[in-house]
Amino acid sequence: MFKQDKNTARALLLYDINGQKHQQALKLASNKDFNKADIVLFCVKSYQVQAALDEFNNCISPHTALIFCHNGMTDYYNLASTQPCLSLLTTHACKVLSPFHIQHTGLG
Repeated sequence: MFKQDKNTARALLLYDINGQKHQQALKLASNKDFNKADIVLFCVKSYQVQAALDEFNNCISPHTALIFCHNGMTDYYNLASTQPCLSLLTTHACKVLSPFHIQHTGLG
């Protein structure tokens, strides 16, 4: 989880498929925010699903739906979770150039 100083603003820098630059302000969630969430979207690689769940499981309500957006298949029946788990597979591609700096590299 990213830590944010209250005086420090964060932004996500994106380059679309045409090379145009976009910047989006980020609000980083606290453990309290996760506990009140109806859904939590995990955007990780398929092999990172369990580790992401392990990291956040203690601060997510048992009633929160977990949605995993990744580039592969995961056996959700074997996840150590009591929450409802949903899969959102993507057909787009991107590459992380540096933290908070992403380039869109392929259309589905």
